[in-house]
Amino acid sequence: MSVLLSVYSSTRFLGSCNANCYDGKNPSELHDKNEHFPCSCICGGRNHAVGLTRALKNVAQGVGLSRADLEAYAQYRDLNIDDLLVIDRTRIISDYMARQVAKARLNPVPVGPDDLFYCEALTASDPLATVEGSGGGGQQTPTPAGRPSEVSS
Repeated sequence: MSVLLSVYSSTRFLGSCNANCYDGKNPSELHDKNEHFPCSCICGGRNHAVGLTRALKNVAQGVGLSRADLEAYAQYRDLNIDDLLVIDRTRIISDYMARQVAKARLNPVPVGPDDLFYCEALTASDPLATVEGSGGGGQQTPTPAGRPSEVSS
């Protein structure tokens, strides 16, 4: 079974658009009234019973990936939209990597003040500006290799 889209909150996996959706039955084919329609996954029913090929094309065109789709999903399930993330599982295949991506995006690791790059960003007013050299009275400018070179005035 191929998973096309997965929805995560900051605490857990919520659902996916998979074969139960794109290989599902049309409403006219439902004999058991306990089966529900419309589709309740992130695609909003646009991948329901269309087959894998068409569902892949729909996802490539952005079905289920837009903010409006996420808002509808959050409203249907009474969730906070700012706490949700949709991952295109046609691009991230493994469950493990999808969980890691969701975890990194929803719960980013804060940058501490002891981080070297954090401190440099706070102290540098213009990182591309020239720096006064200590020897020779010239200016140092970055070269394409990223090393300073002496440029005489």
